[in-house]
Amino acid sequence: MDDLEQAILLASDSPAAAAASPSVRAEALAFCARARDESPPSSLLRLCLSGIASSPHAQVHFWCLQSLHDLLLRRRLVLPDDLALLRSSLLSLAVSSHAASPPFLRNKLAQLVALLVRLDYPHVYPSYFLDLLPPAPPQPGPTDMFARVLISLDDDLLSQEYPRSSEEAADAMRVKDSMRVQCVSQIASHWHTAAVTLRTADPAVAAVALDAARRCISWIDVGLVANDVFVPLLFDIAMSPASMPPLAAAAVGCLSAVATKRMDFRAKVGLLRSLLAAHQGLGSPDSGVKMAPLVTTYAAEALECHRRLGPTDADGAAALEMLEEVLPAVFAAAESGNDEDVDSGSVLEFLSGYVSIMKAPSEKQLAHLGRILDLVRVQMSFDPVYRGHLDVLDKIGKEEEDLMAEQRKDLIVLFRSICRVAPAAAQLFIRGLIMTALSSAEASVEDVEVALTLFFRLGEAVGEEEIRSGAGLLGELVPMLLSARFLCHTHRLVALVYLETVTRYMKFVQEHVQYVPHLLGVFLDNRGIHHQNAHVSRRAGYLFMRAVKSLKANLVPYLDTILQVFLYLSF
Repeated sequence: MDDLEQAILLASDSPAAAAASPSVRAEALAFCARARDESPPSSLLRLCLSGIASSPHAQVHFWCLQSLHDLLLRRRLVLPDDLALLRSSLLSLAVSSHAASPPFLRNKLAQLVALLVRLDYPHVYPSYFLDLLPPAPPQPGPTDMFARVLISLDDDLLSQEYPRSSEEAADAMRVKDSMRVQCVSQIASHWHTAAVTLRTADPAVAAVALDAARRCISWIDVGLVANDVFVPLLFDIAMSPASMPPLAAAAVGCLSAVATKRMDFRAKVGLLRSLLAAHQGLGSPDSGVKMAPLVTTYAAEALECHRRLGPTDADGAAALEMLEEVLPAVFAAAESGNDEDVDSGSVLEFLSGYVSIMKAPSEKQLAHLGRILDLVRVQMSFDPVYRGHLDVLDKIGKEEEDLMAEQRKDLIVLFRSICRVAPAAAQLFIRGLIMTALSSAEASVEDVEVALTLFFRLGEAVGEEEIRSGAGLLGELVPMLLSARFLCHTHRLVALVYLETVTRYMKFVQEHVQYVPHLLGVFLDNRGIHHQNAHVSRRAGYLFMRAVKSLKANLVPYLDTILQVFLYLSF
């Protein structure tokens, strides 16, 4: 073993390897490969177990564990006595594992134990989990090791998030079925005890234990976690200021896994109701900030129950009530700007689904729509840090513009949906944005650009006849637009979207010819062809020609003015 140990150290990232020449390292690698590939399985087994027991070096332990894993995975180890020796040795190592040992060693040991479980649980050795289950009160080392075994088993076999072969699927079903019958209730009890005991004493280990629990909730009896003992504990950990962030996140993960548990939709409504009862403040903004993944998941699950059961069904109606109760928390989560905890795509998908179920929005729903519109505005706004780049449109500005165009696609779809469901609310929202942009000396380029962009998109959502007649607030908004002069009008983004928006509402001017002079001013003064940015000026010229084709005879009284402008430009 001494020669092999020296070779492993030279082939790894040890200090000895750093001082060795490339040729010596290559020779060491070849020696290790021969020991792994050419030794008889029984000899390699005993060599590795001896190395783990006698060597003080973590690199040697890892090489031995990895070699044993390969030996087992390739089915080279077949003798019952060898398998029994490996099993007893690994279980002894796992049970005596110290939480201070390097994580990469604990993970490799857990992966090896998980592979053994897959191969011979329960038909060869039925008591893996009972042997590994830490006794009460749980200590950090054994608790951490047991959790890592469950996590490795989930990663390598049980999780349905990864594609599995038919053989793997059959093995996973066998392991799950046996665990359900034999030990999941004891394991769930251990999770609870570990969370209670270690949340203060060793929060990192408590977090790993709860992460293991989260992974198992999808296939165990949900009542083992969703009960009046475990759920309040999880909420307390998630919301407590004293909880370390990884532990709080693990508790939120468990609660989210409970909320997404697959079941009959009526049963799901009951489950969601119990979560709401366990934490009365689930819909509060504070919950949204601290438990963002849970509140967004909860709302999406409630929405799906409402869709499936229908608005006339008592449980379907109850699901909608619960959804709307947690909406303030969803808004707080979305507004928090915490990209690590908030999946903006999932939030957007949920909000689009919520808007889609509305027929005649109630006053409460109209208030919610106002919050959604503001979320859309915020997420469609450019970051001020790119303001200069977007004005000159250099490489950075072009990349940001392209990125925002992609990001806005789904947001625009949501905005149009709101315009269809609640056109008056959408127009009132736009009116507020435009008035603020015009009246506030502090209105930024980004604020004005997004206000005009949404006004432009409003024009896509309403019909041509509504634009022509100035239905709703359009009769007020379009004249306001035509006479607008924003303090940041010199910026390329603002100038371009302003011209495009004016063009979008051209049919209003066709019907209300008294605004033709205002329209001409837009295109012919420094907002249009006289703009300091050449790109804006060229675009204004193109859009003006489109306006000429649309207005035709209505421009005759203003031909002298138009000609004078173009004569001036020609010199």
